[in-house]
Amino acid sequence: YLQYLLNLPGKIIICGDFNIHMEKVNCPDTKKFQNILTNYGLIQHVSEPTHIHGGTLDLVLTRSNACDSLSISDLQVVGTTTSSDHFLVGFSCNFEYLSGSQQEVVKARNIKDINLLEFKADIISSDISKTDKFINCSNALNILDSELLRILDKHAP
Repeated sequence: YLQYLLNLPGKIIICGDFNIHMEKVNCPDTKKFQNILTNYGLIQHVSEPTHIHGGTLDLVLTRSNACDSLSISDLQVVGTTTSSDHFLVGFSCNFEYLSGSQQEVVKARNIKDINLLEFKADIISSDISKTDKFINCSNALNILDSELLRILDKHAP
């Protein structure tokens, strides 16, 4: 899949939990993964621990070539209030866009006013925390999607 994705033209961001300890530069798995990144022309941007036990497991990858690279800025790793053992990785990047007369209606949620204790309690008591309901990946994603949407609708309609 990675080979297919990286053969597509344009700018790419790949983010997520890779479960590879990037801080362990001499680990064979890390060396192998770093070699894959180099061979595919990718840059890894996260340089601090993203896990409560200190590992750098959550990564942000972009292309390294000048014409398709993205400038990643304001990268921050922030502890979360959820039951996750991973921290939140946030960053900014700029995308070029074509200007024109098209108008776009953007809907947004006022997440700044969410009561974090109630939000966390709702997440913990939701089906997200009941991993025995995760029959397969598709089912798990459907549960995560519907439960998070339901909880967000409740706290930040």
